[in-house]
Amino acid sequence: MEKRKVVHIIPVSFHLDDIVEGLKLQPPNEAVLISIYTEGDRDEKIILRNVKKIKKAMGKTIKVTARTIGTYEVDAVAKELSTILSSYEVPKNEVYVNVSSGFSFVNALLIQISILKGFKSYVLRRRKYLVPPYKTELSKGIEEIFLLPSIPHLELSDQENQILKVLVRKGGGAQSQMILLDALEKNDFFKMEKYFKRRRKRILANRKTMLTRLLKGLETKGMIEREARGRDNIVKLTHSAGFYLNNLATTDF
Repeated sequence: MEKRKVVHIIPVSFHLDDIVEGLKLQPPNEAVLISIYTEGDRDEKIILRNVKKIKKAMGKTIKVTARTIGTYEVDAVAKELSTILSSYEVPKNEVYVNVSSGFSFVNALLIQISILKGFKSYVLRRRKYLVPPYKTELSKGIEEIFLLPSIPHLELSDQENQILKVLVRKGGGAQSQMILLDALEKNDFFKMEKYFKRRRKRILANRKTMLTRLLKGLETKGMIEREARGRDNIVKLTHSAGFYLNNLATTDF
């Protein structure tokens, strides 16, 4: 049986801390280092040296593959990047794309390709910038790793949108699925049913099952996170959900 493999696609430039810290988002089985090398000028030699450093350091624990692109022509670079990423487009693979560590135009292309392929792209927010010329250390550590939303792929149902709105009203999360279910019942989320007391447990069980299914779908789409707490789960909105809700004209609070 083919095992699930976590792969990080990492463009390399001068930001070594972006490369290393980004792996903490999801420890990989394989890292793919992408660099551009054409004329061999001073900048390119520094980047090539960084690739060798990273490959030597990470190669002790995971598989590291270095891929070099021999042009700066945007269409050609896009084609090369698409070919590289396509080789990891396997159902069992979970692919993360670092869009902080490379040149800006490479990162922009990678974001677009990642959206089309359903890969997860992420950026890193640095604590403080330092810009000494031709140095590999350009910051004092990473403040946050931010997984970018893939809004073009979202197709949320009315029920899913209602759940997100209720979570927003509750401050961005619910301490348990039962608390969320109670809030949804108060907002007439579920179809009204006539029932006797002896049927209440059956109706409640059906509603729990329905909510669990909807939450699983929202989690798959990157809109919520669930954190286990005993027999229940804390339900929280993600950055993607905030981006989605803040940018939809149809969202009514």
